Amino acid sequence: MATSNRKLIDRANVLSPEEDIVLRRFRHYCQENDGQSSIDDTTLLRFLRAHNFDLGKAIDRFRVVQDWRAKHAIDDSYLHMDVQCYEDYRKMFAQWTGRCDRQGLPLYVFPVKQFTPGRMEAYISTYNHSNVTTVPQARDLPCHILAFHALYENMLKFVMPLCSELHDSHARAPVSASTHIIDITGVGFGHFWKIRKYLQGAISIATTHYPETLGHIFIVGAPPSFVTVWGMIKKWFDPGSISKILILPHAETEMTLSTYIDPQNLPKQYGGLLAWEWGNPPNLEQAMQDIASGIYVRDHTGDQSFLKGPVTFSDGSVHAWGTVNGELRRQPKTC
Repeated sequence: MATSNRKLIDRANVLSPEEDIVLRRFRHYCQENDGQSSIDDTTLLRFLRAHNFDLGKAIDRFRVVQDWRAKHAIDDSYLHMDVQCYEDYRKMFAQWTGRCDRQGLPLYVFPVKQFTPGRMEAYISTYNHSNVTTVPQARDLPCHILAFHALYENMLKFVMPLCSELHDSHARAPVSASTHIIDITGVGFGHFWKIRKYLQGAISIATTHYPETLGHIFIVGAPPSFVTVWGMIKKWFDPGSISKILILPHAETEMTLSTYIDPQNLPKQYGGLLAWEWGNPPNLEQAMQDIASGIYVRDHTGDQSFLKGPVTFSDGSVHAWGTVNGELRRQPKTC
């Protein structure tokens, strides 16, 4: 298994004069042709980078994605998604640690052994014939597809804006990508084979609808048999994503991860100091807690917990969205 010496990604949006001209042309096109004046430059840059600043290709892809999002009301479906439906799906996939890597990109962890066909089939059986969102246009999508989009919407609308807000962030532009530790400890070829259709579908959605949102992907815990599995899986990624994937031998895992991630922000099971395990709520550092204090709520006993369900972060505040028993629960959480 080869590892990569790929340099840390500079996530600051530093553009060459030529690239800046292309961005301006893209922005002008959106304003003049699609009325998309509200689309931020960070989003436009993701589409441009996905196509090496080929404006024509970026526009074609952008229009397809935006038309699809509008048809299925993806923005509204996230804001109006059933809270329990969202939480049950979130418990199967990559989860945010509440911390960032050295570049300021949010750090996610995904232990693949936790994702089983049985859990997915049970989820589909539970929610496929219920109103997972109160938005009619979104109901023609299978519940697990809609829920996967919701996880990405959470990353774009809550996690990344919050990470961008950190006062000590060294970035000169908003966070637009994420770092992932994919833990395949104890996962054999048979497990991958059973979940392949779900993984392939998830990868397809991520690369098609959310281009350039991956900063680094670290695969850890790989058994010798993973060479065969990797030969199958890598066909599902585009070349740009492949270049961001590092398969780490056990002996190099801690050293490599600590190069990209400060030990204070790296979970203990991967050689760091952070007391966080998959399944726990995000463990926000104090500076982030101060920025987003509204993410914590107290129950009738006074116990504090991390706000569940769809949330957003904008204008310095956390906002609770999602529905409970079909009723929108939105209440601004002022920080």
